[in-house]
Amino acid sequence: MKNVKSILMGAGSVVLAGLSLALFAPRAAHALAATLVQVTNTSANPVIGQDVDSPGRSPYYQTVSCYSASTNQCEAFFPAVPANMRLVVQYINSSVDTPTALQSAEFDVGGTIFMPILHTLQGNDSAGNKIYVASQPMLYYFEAGQQPRFVDNAQAGSFTFMSGAVTLTGYLVNLTQ
Repeated sequence: MKNVKSILMGAGSVVLAGLSLALFAPRAAHALAATLVQVTNTSANPVIGQDVDSPGRSPYYQTVSCYSASTNQCEAFFPAVPANMRLVVQYINSSVDTPTALQSAEFDVGGTIFMPILHTLQGNDSAGNKIYVASQPMLYYFEAGQQPRFVDNAQAGSFTFMSGAVTLTGYLVNLTQ
């Protein structure tokens, strides 16, 4: 009986030691890893951090104009988004001058997908042409190589000209960081 008791005590001790090692080993490894990356800067000497997606790092502000002397459509083409970048458009501003009523003003967001931009009639210029303006927030993303395009369509009529200007604001995100 004494031998059985000794064997059970020995086996129990080995199991208890194994459990203790399993419980405490991960904490010891975690504590070692935590000390390797611990930051000890003070408020007088802070760690320098950088938000690579911050809108202030790469602001985007681009104005393009359109002019048409013979049709009731005026298109404004923006530069293509640079390689390894994403354009985030947050705001659009537009003005259109046309002799007839403005039928539609659309922001091309994918070839066959258009986002309408609401323009408001402001009055007439000295030649009697109608002046429309728009100013509104939006959120749209353009990937590298894509080219934003804005299209104004006026009612048919005898056109001498149609002109406009469109401004997009937002920021560029560097996709390599």
